[in-house]
Amino acid sequence: MLTKYIVIPPEGEVLVFEAELDDAPSPESIGELCSSHIAGRAERVRVFCIGSYTYTDMFVGRNSAIDGSPVNAIATAIYRHNAALHDKSVDPETLPSIYGVAVLFDRPVWF
Repeated sequence: MLTKYIVIPPEGEVLVFEAELDDAPSPESIGELCSSHIAGRAERVRVFCIGSYTYTDMFVGRNSAIDGSPVNAIATAIYRHNAALHDKSVDPETLPSIYGVAVLFDRPVWF
């Protein structure tokens, strides 16, 4: 299945890619794809995609904050928006930031 994904760097241009993935890709294939954009091990963050009104998957570097990567304002906004949708009592600004490069898929890929 042709799957679009967006690479969101902390600074610079957002890049759009396409990859041929299985309907339910293996963790190894997702890890391989993400490793070409994210340094170190990737961690999944489930987010709500406003444009498609569905949940999808975003992957971020597990140790990006510890490794000194800069804050990723776009990925942080996506993550915080998702949390605010589910709990109106949470102040999104109190939630952690996303650091480093993020990879956002146009559909769920983690099963």
